[in-house]
Amino acid sequence: MQRLFFLCALALMAHHLVYSLELNSSPLDPERCEIWGRVIAPSSVLERGLQLEFVGEASARRQKVPLLDGSFQFSAVPSGLYHFRILDRFGQTILTRTKQLKGEGDYVLLRFPLETTEPKAASMISVEGLRSQIPSKAVRAFRDGEKAATCGDVSKSIGYFEEALALYPRFPKAEANLAVSYIAIGQDDLALQHAQRAYELDPDFPDAAQIFATLLQHARRYLEAEAVVRCILRTYDKTSEFHALLAVSIIGHGGNIDEALEHLKLAAVDFPMARLLVANILVETNHQSLALSQVKEYIRSAASQCERPQLENWVAQTTKNAASAPQPEATH
Repeated sequence: MQRLFFLCALALMAHHLVYSLELNSSPLDPERCEIWGRVIAPSSVLERGLQLEFVGEASARRQKVPLLDGSFQFSAVPSGLYHFRILDRFGQTILTRTKQLKGEGDYVLLRFPLETTEPKAASMISVEGLRSQIPSKAVRAFRDGEKAATCGDVSKSIGYFEEALALYPRFPKAEANLAVSYIAIGQDDLALQHAQRAYELDPDFPDAAQIFATLLQHARRYLEAEAVVRCILRTYDKTSEFHALLAVSIIGHGGNIDEALEHLKLAAVDFPMARLLVANILVETNHQSLALSQVKEYIRSAASQCERPQLENWVAQTTKNAASAPQPEATH
């Protein structure tokens, strides 16, 4: 069965989650789409007149574009470390991310912190509320790990997060950041161990639940992922990305597709890329026509100019393959 051309994975810069798509080929119009991507944020955030600024150590020239629908594109640059800054309408920086780029054909996804509602359980104590119990040396090591991760130094970030945990083993944020640092260097087994530990320390910490559920999905442990997401949705039921994760989990283990698609509808309002995540698992589970419909709807409603050519090519090729596939013989 033909897979979609993208693979979905989690990465983390500092303590913020970021989704990334690994594309098998560069866009069809390389002159226009050298560095391109999307900002993942609720529509209410993107409607505030934001701009994205782009500057790197290898190129002093700044580039700035408006974020009308969350998508962006920049001209080619030399390879190196680059800083992306999201600015509000007053020119103030509200989000910063650092990425290592080839300089041509790079796809970048930037993600705002999780938008979560107030916990339903009023008595729940946040991790921040427990900060006074964490030794100051552990907090400093954790902050140093965040800075190293933001600068793209994964090895150094791992060292600092491990130091923080050695000083204070019950530190869910350090466990979560360590998990994603291990993802960045391809150590998925270690990442899963630390993600599980973060979740066990604080099941109501949404980033920990998201990282753990995503890694469980990556390991094709969909039933376990579903349990994690259903649990966190009891507290954060308005978080779009959790509904997307639940849809993927349900389909992954052969659950009720109608229920999964209902959760997808909730997710796609503020997180349209959920359609691509769900399309990918639909392809894997032999629901090709449903996958096609989700990709087509994403093209219609949310695809950027740089995304559209590859998605349309995938739709055309998949439709052609389906038409040429041998049909089962009729029985009488």
